[in-house]
Amino acid sequence: MKKKRVLFLFLLDIIAINYSYILALFLRFEGDIPQAFLNISMGNLLIITGIKITTYYIMKLYSSIWEYASIEELMEIVGATLFANALAIVYVVMSGAIYSRSVFAIILILDILLIGGIRFLFRSIKRLENGFFLKKNSKRVLIVGAGAAGAMTLKEIRRHRELHSRPIAFIDDDPKKRGRNINGVPVLGNRNDIQEISERYNIDEIIITIPSAKRKDIKE
Repeated sequence: MKKKRVLFLFLLDIIAINYSYILALFLRFEGDIPQAFLNISMGNLLIITGIKITTYYIMKLYSSIWEYASIEELMEIVGATLFANALAIVYVVMSGAIYSRSVFAIILILDILLIGGIRFLFRSIKRLENGFFLKKNSKRVLIVGAGAAGAMTLKEIRRHRELHSRPIAFIDDDPKKRGRNINGVPVLGNRNDIQEISERYNIDEIIITIPSAKRKDIKE
């Protein structure tokens, strides 16, 4: 299954690279691409695609678990795309081909959007899949602590469907966090609201995710 997914991602990247290249030419010349320029471009496209795919592979864009992608993975995409395009430019310059610099700028932007978009589509599909398969009798969970530990707990619950748990809301004593949300889960109140929120939302389980909490506070 993993190999099939990587192969599918690999093929999507090839399509994205070629699409961004052709679209960049179309945008640069407003749909009227000079034939000579088009011939040179198409002659180099196969090699440029190979350079970029190889770079993405070396920089491990096919090793990350994109279903759980976050800002760190986004930075990996930007870095790999910048480096791949830099190598492509070096190849073009060394080949002596005549190119428009603005085309490369457009290609870079399109590559980031398409390569990144494909991977974050995987994440969106996974989240929709988790929501679709979540059973109605799953435990309704209230997470106490809307900090880093709480966000990590939320991700772990969503990652492991076998827990049959559904995060419903966060509780946090920081008034600045109230009314906001973490990955779609709202922060509804502070510790004084736990009982009311638990009754209103039919909470089955409360998870305390405050590493610095004292035993007295946890007991309370």
